[in-house]
Amino acid sequence: MAIWDGLMARLLAVPEYQELFAAACPDVAADWLGIQHLVNAIAAFEIEAWTYLDSPWDRYVAGDDSALSDEAKRGALLFYGQAGCARWHSGKLLTDQETHNVAVPQLGPGKDDEAPLDIGRARVTHYPVDMFAFRTPPLRNVELTGPWMYNGAYVVLEGAVRHMLQPQASLLAYDPKQLGPDLETAVHGLTVED
Repeated sequence: MAIWDGLMARLLAVPEYQELFAAACPDVAADWLGIQHLVNAIAAFEIEAWTYLDSPWDRYVAGDDSALSDEAKRGALLFYGQAGCARWHSGKLLTDQETHNVAVPQLGPGKDDEAPLDIGRARVTHYPVDMFAFRTPPLRNVELTGPWMYNGAYVVLEGAVRHMLQPQASLLAYDPKQLGPDLETAVHGLTVED
């Protein structure tokens, strides 16, 4: 709490921030402003700055048949059909907001007692079924969000997509060299138990 109070005091010492907070929270006196107001302001900024709902896909769904190329339409047919992507990537943000284990290669220092592994959702639930399960990422503007997977294991989007089509085979065939010499040794446990 002291850190949050200190942060708010620093922000409110700046006249321009005082004005922005007064505009964003007109019913809150300056001495009642807290970290929750800052968090809400940051969230509102992120929604405004990074939510893009006027993509070619949005226009196509709204009825503009010319908004997508023929190649993109074929991709959408695969996405919603044979490839099965829409099982997890659904809704306006193209995510089910659930956690799944999709055999993502382990990369990095890991977390706490499980290091060098990151066991995902199981760190919170302690359920074996949640081992290595991570939240389904939204696919809005996915081509701009690399590297891909929760830990950046794929540096090319096509590699991440191919992984999702055959996770176990992809894990066994994973090539750490794609990460470059600084990170390829940070990959752990490229084996799958039967």
